[in-house]
Amino acid sequence: MNYIQLNQKDLFDFKNTEYKFAHCISKDYKLGAGIAKQFCKHFNMRNRLINSINEGIKPKVPGCVFIDPVFNLITKDRYFHKPTYDSLSGSLYEMKQLSIDMNINKIVMPQIGCGLDGLKWSKVKKIIYEHFNDLDIEIVICCFKK
Repeated sequence: MNYIQLNQKDLFDFKNTEYKFAHCISKDYKLGAGIAKQFCKHFNMRNRLINSINEGIKPKVPGCVFIDPVFNLITKDRYFHKPTYDSLSGSLYEMKQLSIDMNINKIVMPQIGCGLDGLKWSKVKKIIYEHFNDLDIEIVICCFKK
């Protein structure tokens, strides 16, 4: 891995760049709160995810659905559930495989799983390193809050 960089920029300042985005969602595709709601606003993500079901993509936990330019990490069944470190790890594994398949080497994300989902950043960061340390990839973590 090139590096994980903590950045004070707004996550969505990376729109229209070479970076792909990642965030955590539930299998029910509610995306009604937290950063997921912002992904709906910026990328129409909920509607695009629902349309992907009609195209044969079946969400699973853990899982990852890529809707350009966003990796949607599916870490829980329902929006009101909480993810586990194992479900997050499984979703990151799937994101890694998709990144390799699509030759993606720049990803930007919030401190995934650590907002409304309540996971601890120190543990999440370690999981990200474990999955991506063998790739030539840049991961930018945006921790700016408006």
